[in-house]
Parts: sequence; structure tokens; C-alpha cells
Amino acid sequence: MKAAFFIGLVTSLSQCSEVQPATSPDPGIVISEKQFQPQKDIDFTGDYLVFRTPQLFEQTLNSIRNADPRSVRSWSDQLGFVSMRVIYEKALEEQEKKLNELLAQYQAYSPNDARLDVAPIFEQPAFVKENKDLLIFREKGMIARPKVPNYAITALINKNGLVKVAGHLFQYNEDNIKIIVGGDQSKIELLPVTNETNKKLNIIVNPITRKFPAESSNGRYNYSWSAKSKMFLDPTSASNQFYYNTDVSIISTNVPVYDTTPVCEPAGCGEVRAMDCTCYFPIIGYVTFTTFESHMEVRKVWLGLIDTAHQPSYSTITVDYKIDNGAWSNDHTYTSLNLSNTYITLYDGSPYVNFSCGNHDFYAHLYSSITSPTVNHLWCD
Repeated sequence: MKAAFFIGLVTSLSQCSEVQPATSPDPGIVISEKQFQPQKDIDFTGDYLVFRTPQLFEQTLNSIRNADPRSVRSWSDQLGFVSMRVIYEKALEEQEKKLNELLAQYQAYSPNDARLDVAPIFEQPAFVKENKDLLIFREKGMIARPKVPNYAITALINKNGLVKVAGHLFQYNEDNIKIIVGGDQSKIELLPVTNETNKKLNIIVNPITRKFPAESSNGRYNYSWSAKSKMFLDPTSASNQFYYNTDVSIISTNVPVYDTTPVCEPAGCGEVRAMDCTCYFPIIGYVTFTTFESHMEVRKVWLGLIDTAHQPSYSTITVDYKIDNGAWSNDHTYTSLNLSNTYITLYDGSPYVNFSCGNHDFYAHLYSSITSPTVNHLWCD
């Protein structure tokens, strides 16, 4: 029997519980983030990242999950790598910059100005329009999240969803993961028109299966369950309001199982990293992976007219869930410091897990001493 390994060999149902606490201004609050520590030997072609072994890719992905996103962004910037997450974050920054410019314009109007009675028409900035095919938008045209449903992976793929792992080129999309076996770069141009596995081209297409909670009064996007909380008043100003956007994503897909011995061409050309070699780890099977993520965005509506992101002192997501309608599993809490967007990865690995029910609590310290109401969402099959 061949020796084999696959990405995600060791995972935990409570990824967040493994994260070491970071410094917090309030000793009673545990901040569930740590600095991203990139692995050595990650190569960058100038277009996409290259991970010569499956283990290197998985180690990097594990350190990204629930790490401080600012440290992940700093690493990308130092490397010169423009990941899909960098594009998403910049799109959010450009959107919020334009919203705040619009807000300043409206705040300059006199209290009796008739323009304050009409909500402005907001047009997204040029950068967002240029990258709109990479993003999901909410009902009023605001950015929700990247189209690729696994948020952690967005830090390692380029604008086109590409990353090279174990000698194979992977493209992560909204509906599938495509693999160019052996990593032939000339086949990248064939990916948009290859929608199912083509053995002659050596291109594999693994569909992404989405889990839809069956009972929910909340709106949903096509890949996840999502909701918008009711408005609640800004404690510092009766004319302004806050709300949350919340998302739960549960997806499954097949990922490769690799032989542990790489194949290098031409034969005898040298080590795996030798520049005169084309090396890859043969794919010898597949295993089903499940990804379970929860997301909260804190937003503020000024004067009932203009909707902007709000950066709280900290925000917290607490998740309880059932597997196959069994007992509740609790104590999965994630707290993020000074970020308007908070993501938690509860599970990302193998084997396949049927999350049949979930209860999410969201709240934030809007200011240093003012806590928002807790928003609760329960979903079950």
C-alpha cells in the first residue's frame, strides 16, 4: 500500500480554542488572534504563490486561520503578492473612503437643507467596479465578502484564484476547485471553459457543495446563510443607528490525497526545488473536506442616510452547534480587536462533518464602555 498524505491531516472542531490570547486593553477580554508566522520556502512567481509540498501549504493555511488579519496583510505587502483577500480589503477601504467623503458632504449641510430628506445615490469607486466579479454584494450594493466561500484561502490565491501546491496548479472559484495536474502553466487559459473533469487535458474539476439551513426567516446568498440585524440606536447620538451583517458558510468539496514521493521530470534532474526540474506529488485519491465559517460586520447608519463601517473596541462571536442533530457543542468564542469585520473558522478539514444545527451570538463594544445588544441567530436543518 502506498504511503499518502492529504491537506488537513490534523484539524480541530474548535480551531479558535487553539489560538493564544493577545494583549488586550481590558484584562477581562480574551482576544482570539495571534500574529501570522509565515513558513519558510514559500515561493512567489510574481503572479501566484508556490508551495512545493502539501504540508507547507497546510501549515501556512493553519497559521492564517484566525490570525490577526493585519499581520497577514503585512506579509502579503512585504512579499509583493496581491492576493484575493488584499483586493477584497482594498475594495472595502475604497468603498468606505467614498462613503465617508459622502458623509462629510452631508454633515456640512445646514439642518434645514432639503437634501437631508433624500438618501444619496451611492456609486461604487472605480477599484470596486474593476473587481466586481470577485465580490458578493448586499442588497443596497455594498460589499459583503469575496466570492470564494473559504475566507482563509483568499489570503493565498491571486486575483484569478490560482495557487500552486505540490506541483499542481489550483484555481479556487465560487462553485468549484479546478486542478491542472502537473502544473502546466500553458493550460491556465483553458480553465474558464473547462467546467468538468477532462482527463485528456489533465484538468480536474471538483464541485463545491453548499449546505443550506432549511428553516430561516433571514435572507441568504447563494453560498451561505446570512442575515441583517435590526437597527439599534447609537448610545452617543439619537440620530444615528447601528446594525450587524452576519454570515454562516458551510461548504464541502473533495481535496487531493497525495503520494509521499514526488515525481520529477526529466528523470534524475535533482532535488524538488531544483530550477531545472518539473516536480509534483502524484494525486492518488480524494477526501471530502468541510469548511464552517462565521462572519460579523458592524455598520453604522448616519442621519438615517449614509451607511458606513464601524470599528468597535472589540467584537465577539460565540457559536454552539450540533452534529447530526446530536448534543450541543459549545464554548466556541472568538473575539476580534478594533476590526469592523470579524471571521471565525470553526472547522476546516477532513472528515466530512454534517453540521445540522447552529446557534450564533454576535455583539460588540461599540465604544470603550458601551456594549451593543446581543444579536442571536439560530438555524437548524
